[in-house]
Amino acid sequence: AGHVTLRQAAELVYLSPSRLSHLFRQTCGMDFSEYLLALRLGVARELLTGTDLAIGEIAARCGFSDQNHFSAIFRKRTGRTASQCRRDRPEIVI
Repeated sequence: AGHVTLRQAAELVYLSPSRLSHLFRQTCGMDFSEYLLALRLGVARELLTGTDLAIGEIAARCGFSDQNHFSAIFRKRTGRTASQCRRDRPEIVI
């Protein structure tokens, strides 16, 4: 997951960044950057509960520059640390 910008997304849909930003907020109820963050955190949550990947690897795969930044954002947005999220995952019974 590389760094995605509003400008790149706007170019893909042939709109100006300001127009895309306006339409995005109007349609989704949140800023483009907020949407991307929510998407990245959702993927991170899935990886934390569904894999044994290291938290640093998950942070990198979800587009965060480093594990500390990821951990701070994850805790601020979810109210739990990434480690707590992983520990609280349901056990798989076969």
